[in-house]
Amino acid sequence: MGKIITRLMIETAYEYSRKVFHNEMDLGSALNSISLLSGMHRGTALSHISDFCSMMKGEGYRSKITADATKYYLLNIHNDYDKEYFNKALKAVKLHIKNYKKEKQKNLIRLRIVVDEFEKEKLVTKV
Repeated sequence: MGKIITRLMIETAYEYSRKVFHNEMDLGSALNSISLLSGMHRGTALSHISDFCSMMKGEGYRSKITADATKYYLLNIHNDYDKEYFNKALKAVKLHIKNYKKEKQKNLIRLRIVVDEFEKEKLVTKV
C-alpha cells in the first residue's frame, strides 16, 4: 500500500501547481517545495502538478490522484478561477474517468461521485 496523502500534501500541491501553471515558478523548484513543506514524494507531487495543469486546459490526464485531491482541486478551481476554467477542469476529470475505464477496465467510483456532487450542485452553470 502506498503512503497516505494528507490534506497538507493536497493543499501544498495545489498551491504550487498554480504557480507552475502561471509560470511563477519552475517545476523543479515546485517539486522541491512541495516535498519539503508537506512530505509528499516528488513523483506524487509531479502527478498532482501535471493533473492540475491538465484540468486547467480541459485535457484528460493519465496519472491518478486521489478522489479527495480531485475534489479539493475542483472546489478551489471553482473558487479561484472563472466559470471557463472550472468547466474545463470538470471536463478533464470526466475524460480521465472515461479513459481510465477504457484502458484499465476499472471504474473510478469515488471520482465519479465527486463529479456527480459538483454537477448536482449545478456549479457548472452557477459559477
